[in-house]
Amino acid sequence: MLTGPENAGLVGLFVAVAALTVTESKRAGLRAGNPAALYTTLWAALILALQFSFFHVAPLTLQTWALLLVGSGGFMVGSIVGVISGGRSPGGEVRYEDSRLARMQRVLIVALAAYVVFESARVLPVLHTVGGIGAILGGGEAGGQYRHLLVSASIASSEADFSQGSFVLGLLGYLLFVLGTLSLVWGGYFVLKRRWLLAVTPLILNAVLSLVTLQRSSFVYSLALFGFSAAYFRRWRNQDRVRSRRHYAIYAFLAAALVIVVVVPLSLRGPGVSKLTTVQSVTGYAISGVVALNAKVESDPLWRQPPVIDPGVSAPVPGLGVYTFHGLTTVLDRLHVPVPNSPANFDYAVVSIFGKPFYSNVFTWLIYFKYDLGWIGVALGPMLIALFAMRVDLAIMKRGSMRLVPVGAILMTTILMSFFGLTLLRDVRYTLVAIVGAFIEPMLRDRGLSQGENGEAAGSYVGGIS
Repeated sequence: MLTGPENAGLVGLFVAVAALTVTESKRAGLRAGNPAALYTTLWAALILALQFSFFHVAPLTLQTWALLLVGSGGFMVGSIVGVISGGRSPGGEVRYEDSRLARMQRVLIVALAAYVVFESARVLPVLHTVGGIGAILGGGEAGGQYRHLLVSASIASSEADFSQGSFVLGLLGYLLFVLGTLSLVWGGYFVLKRRWLLAVTPLILNAVLSLVTLQRSSFVYSLALFGFSAAYFRRWRNQDRVRSRRHYAIYAFLAAALVIVVVVPLSLRGPGVSKLTTVQSVTGYAISGVVALNAKVESDPLWRQPPVIDPGVSAPVPGLGVYTFHGLTTVLDRLHVPVPNSPANFDYAVVSIFGKPFYSNVFTWLIYFKYDLGWIGVALGPMLIALFAMRVDLAIMKRGSMRLVPVGAILMTTILMSFFGLTLLRDVRYTLVAIVGAFIEPMLRDRGLSQGENGEAAGSYVGGIS
């Protein structure tokens, strides 16, 4: 363990780097919410919060601090290289016709609604097993048991052999998920246009699915994807900066939805998840990754064995990429390609938060890099993500094209949730979201509209920066 002055010095270092990054980003002409500013601010706030005594968490070990420093150092190197190598994207305006975008968004929303129905139908047998909705609403262990069975069923389904007849259902689920997720990303465009039904319907559908499955994290990811895409669209040239009361009403609605979708699953999952109150559980949610990582370091400082759920599951160390790209290796394994694989989820670690037991199976994104390539991975993983994210961020802002917005939103969400895990990069479906989005985007362009008096296409959206 580090002494008080040493600990305070490291906390001060993270805070100083965050402040310097924000200041230098502004001086370099980068947008305020660029990947480097987001990452450093997030982690400085998280590490600073851990110092408050009311959390009652164990002090960070020397190795945990080393992991955080190496990972953050790699991220900053990648960010700097990304800015230097970003260059200038080609100029020229990219126009999108509103009517085409609206029609496509309706199709995507229908796909998302079908996905919600598809997934909801799959939970019915599990719901029957635990005694129905009444048993869950009645409290006790039913909610926690229901969630546990859903996770087990989902893992079994994702790892089932395609030859067992799951290929068609698996393909359908992938297709609906990919199209539905695009409706979230492009929903940000309709915030700009104040077409609220097209903008927020995808979020409402995701909220319904999260409540049905008692899974709070999926809605958090959905809201983040939506928010980052909206932030990109709002920075472009053809925006109306005038705020309306309806804007604030939408923001209030989204905030209320976030609270409901996070709190309700926690309360219904009951004592099987945590001995904390609901409010403490929500707070602990933010810090549990670092606290669990610290506990992992204390229990297994040599990193010999990943915390797998089933001791019989193969867990190669080093993984050489199977932890970071679990989704891809799982698909290849189901297609009988002889590749190693990693566990879908880690087992729960019991840590102390607020002086009470807290169950966490997330260990920040660093654990995946560590198990794949050791200390080299801890530096290299964040560095490559930062480099790619910064280049994509610059390209989106300079070019004003929707083609890279799904990639940018996915990368920014990954960085935002780095304190939690590496969900979006480990799930191959999000890679497909980026690919399909890039394929669809040219269909939405309009190059033949007449020019209005201000030089912009009438009835269209023109990309670029203000």
